[in-house]
Amino acid sequence: MRLNDEAVKKAIAQYQSAKTDDERNRAIASFRKETDLYIYNFPRMSYRKSLDFCSDFFLYVVERLDGILKNYPLDANIQFKTWFNYVLKNQAVSFIRYTRPGENPVLTVDNIEDYPGPEIFTTDRPDFGALKKGLALLPAMDRLALKFYYLPELIDGGDIREACRVFGIAPGAALSIQRALIAANYEDIRRLREVSARVTELNTKIVPLKYRLYHEKELGLGEKNELLEKIARMEAARNKEIRKIELPDKRLYQDFISLFKNIRLAQYRLDNARKRLRFEMLKLARAEGGENEI
Repeated sequence: MRLNDEAVKKAIAQYQSAKTDDERNRAIASFRKETDLYIYNFPRMSYRKSLDFCSDFFLYVVERLDGILKNYPLDANIQFKTWFNYVLKNQAVSFIRYTRPGENPVLTVDNIEDYPGPEIFTTDRPDFGALKKGLALLPAMDRLALKFYYLPELIDGGDIREACRVFGIAPGAALSIQRALIAANYEDIRRLREVSARVTELNTKIVPLKYRLYHEKELGLGEKNELLEKIARMEAARNKEIRKIELPDKRLYQDFISLFKNIRLAQYRLDNARKRLRFEMLKLARAEGGENEI
């Protein structure tokens, strides 16, 4: 994708020499007219990121344009696109760190992996037969942690007796926690359905806008930029709803924690149990010739 080097540098010069907010705003508008599509498509072109990633990244960069325009060296004899690619790469790294704390991404042209990897309980074709085999191979603590948190309705009398021994609780307490987790799971399902309905509603609004953007050839550059920003904001709203799906239900987690001494121990046990289950299921899949997809 090409950038008009002369027009971009002219807009930057106007910004850097501006005396009033109105002059700066006009300069930013001129700059965005030339660069919005490039910014939006940069993660997709460079790192094969999804359009959802592109939308969030676009808004992230637009909010930081003041700092970007201030730092461009107008007196240097370099092509703007070369400098801008370097800036956008650094912005992409900062964006990933901002949205996914704890990650330390190193982006190159060869880095085309999506973030993050799939989890064991979000497979395309869940196989409960394989899941039961994997659970049976786990230590009692890990197996019970996963069943209470994810599958409380499948807990039987044997699990209750084992939970009393492992967690040091009375049968009545174990049954009470199971009932609370079942209720919390059903409530979480209702919450997820509501979020999914809002995501679907936003998708129905986004699709025709994208069709206009990519198929109506008579649209001017200004109209495209305006349409692009509208799409980006709607996709950002949709992504916020999607992130709600990924967040654990507070009530569910609170009931689960009551099995352990404190929240840190509960988090450690659940994370450790997921890792062990994934490892065991990968071994099962390999032993069966890869017939069960993880």
